Amino acid sequence: MYDFAYARALEAIAMGETLPRTRDYLVDENGLGAETFKRAATDALRDALRQGVEREDIDPSWRLL
Repeated sequence: MYDFAYARALEAIAMGETLPRTRDYLVDENGLGAETFKRAATDALRDALRQGVEREDIDPSWRLL
């Protein structure tokens, strides 16, 4: 389930989606645990920045991680 969450979070970041909307999709609609979501989202954000996604292109809500 982590791999699914990570991939979806990375995609959401690249598309400019908000953290709350991504969380709702993964946790509420897909039953992902909160800790798994937080780990996957944090890893995805880190990797998105490493891959060259510009900070200003990332929705500000992701800064809450």
